[in-house]
Amino acid sequence: MKLIKKIISLVLVGVFSMQLVACSMFQNTFPQLDEIDSILNEQSNVLQENADTEGNINQNMNSDIEMSENLFDFTIKLDGTVLQLPCSSQELMDAGWDFYDADKNSMVAGESYVHVYMNKGNKQILVYFYNMSGNACEITNCKVGGVSIEVSDDISFELSKGINLESQIDEIIAAYGVPSERSTYDDFEILDYRDNDSFYNRVKFTYYTEDEKKLYSSIEIKNFVETASDKTETNTQRPVYLDDYVRPTALGTDLISGNISIEGDVYHLPTPVSEFMDRGWTIVQQPGGISSGNNDYIRLQKNDKELDVRVTNYAEYQTTAENCVVFSLYVNKDYSEIDLKIPNISFDSTKEDVEKYVTDEFYRSENTDKYSYQYSEYKDRDFSLSISVDKETGKVSYISIKDETWDY
Repeated sequence: MKLIKKIISLVLVGVFSMQLVACSMFQNTFPQLDEIDSILNEQSNVLQENADTEGNINQNMNSDIEMSENLFDFTIKLDGTVLQLPCSSQELMDAGWDFYDADKNSMVAGESYVHVYMNKGNKQILVYFYNMSGNACEITNCKVGGVSIEVSDDISFELSKGINLESQIDEIIAAYGVPSERSTYDDFEILDYRDNDSFYNRVKFTYYTEDEKKLYSSIEIKNFVETASDKTETNTQRPVYLDDYVRPTALGTDLISGNISIEGDVYHLPTPVSEFMDRGWTIVQQPGGISSGNNDYIRLQKNDKELDVRVTNYAEYQTTAENCVVFSLYVNKDYSEIDLKIPNISFDSTKEDVEKYVTDEFYRSENTDKYSYQYSEYKDRDFSLSISVDKETGKVSYISIKDETWDY
C-alpha cells in the first residue's frame, strides 16, 4: 500500500484544499498508475490546444514574455528571467531552479495546492503549485501559481512598474494605488492587492518595524487560474485499495483501537463506505464527485435512522462517495437514536464506567453541563476520540471518533 500512504502523507503535511471550482495537499506509485498517466497526458494535450485562449499557461522559455505595467497580469522578473503566472514547472527549471529530492516525486491532491522550496545554487524560493482537477497530479505536472520571496533570500525580484525588493510603502501605493486591504500591527504591516478580491489572485507585501522604520520583509504573488483542462469526469471504478480492508470480528477492549459498533455491527475506522452499504445502509445525502485526497460529509440511513459521517477519497482519481472511506463520525444522544459503542463504553455507561478506561493520556475538562474526555495522536496515525458525560443523566451523551490512517 505504498501509494495510499504516499497520498495520505501528502494530505497530512501541507496540502491545502481549494474550493475554487465551485466557489466551492501519497508517495512512490499509485494503483492504476497507467490510468492516471493516461488522464494526465490527455489533460496536457487539451491544455496545449487551448494555450492561446487560456493565457498561454504552458509557455516555454523561448517565448517572448515581457513585463506588463498591469500588476494583475502577474508578470515577474525572477533572478533575471521574466515569467507570467501561472507558468509550468519546466519554465522554472529552465531558469535554473530545481526541486529538493524529497519533493520531486510528490503528488498533489485534487482541487488543492502545495508550497515547496526550490533552489538555485545557494538561493531558495518558496513556490506554490496548484491542481484544480479532481485527479491527483504529479507536482512537476502541476501549474506554478505563485512564489514568495524574502529580502534575506538575496534574489533579484521585480514586479510591474519596477517595484522590487527595495521599494518602500509609499512607492508601492504610488504605483498600484490603494491596496485591497492594509493591515497595520505593532511590529509589521501588510499591503494586500487582490484581483477581484480573490485570495488566490493577489500580491501581498509585508513590512516589519525596526527602529521605528518600516523595512521590507517579503513579497508573495499568487495567480491560480482554472482552465477547461481542469474539468474532471468522475470515475466510478472501485479503487483496488479498498479490498485490503479487514473487518474486525469483535469490538475488543482497546478504547483507542479505532473499532466501533453501530447498530450491532462492528467496523474499524477508516471503513469503506461500501461496508456500511453491505450492512443495509443507504446514502441519502452526498456531494457530487469527491476529488482525490479530499473529504466531505455524507448522510447514511438505515431503518429510518440517519448518521452523518465524514468520508475521504484515498484514490488517485475523482470518484463517488461509495468508493470512499468513512474516517470520522459522531453521535449526540440528545439528537440521535443511533446505537454507537466503542470498546468498553456505550451510551449506558456512567462517569464511573468511563473513568475506569480512560488513561492519563486523555485530557479532562468540566463545565456546568458535562464532563469531557479527549484523546488525540498524530505521530503514527491521525486519531482522535472525544467522550462526554451528561451531569443531569449521569451517562455518556456524546461520542466522537476519527481515524484517517489507512494501515491495512
